[in-house]
Amino acid sequence: KMIRYTKKTREILNFIDKYGFITSKICANIFYKNNKYGLTQARDTLNRIAKNGDIVVSGNTKDYGREQIYQFTKKLVSKHDYYILNFYSKVYSLVDKIDEFHLEQHWMGGKRRSDGLIVFTNIVDDVEYKKAYFIECDFTHKTDKEKYIEIYDSGEVQAYFKKVYDNEIFPSVIQIAYSDKENIESNDNFDVIGLDYDCNNLVSKILIA
Repeated sequence: KMIRYTKKTREILNFIDKYGFITSKICANIFYKNNKYGLTQARDTLNRIAKNGDIVVSGNTKDYGREQIYQFTKKLVSKHDYYILNFYSKVYSLVDKIDEFHLEQHWMGGKRRSDGLIVFTNIVDDVEYKKAYFIECDFTHKTDKEKYIEIYDSGEVQAYFKKVYDNEIFPSVIQIAYSDKENIESNDNFDVIGLDYDCNNLVSKILIA
């Protein structure tokens, strides 16, 4: 029988449409935030939508263990997108507001590209604290050391943040890799922060740093 689509169900389908896939963990972090049984509920909802024929389930056991991937049509999910969306969902579950998040953000007329960009807000004692980070997933290749120096020197990012947030900042760079040791050095203009694939030190390195 047809299932009744709630606002949440439609939002989940929109997420899959935008990013190409979802997993129950990502779904729980974003759509069942602060919910004790979020993972179970996310899995039930996704399986119900799949049973209805709107999405397909695939398990890429070689890359992602026993985790199921939910999509509109079966396609290979790049590890790159998988780890960045996992990171995004973990941040989403821990902060008060996501101001913006982009996969593959182009700069300098497309000459340079960051794997991701995230801006979020935490509210402490009624005061808003905003943080912004570029995201690099070093799965197949190490991030080019010159990339962010060039982006910084172009001034485009600082102008963007001035226009949108009235604050001329240049975000720190998060490198997601096998270990949490960054391979680009921080410099006077921006910090580089290493995270492992599971984002184990996310809270200490990103949220309260």
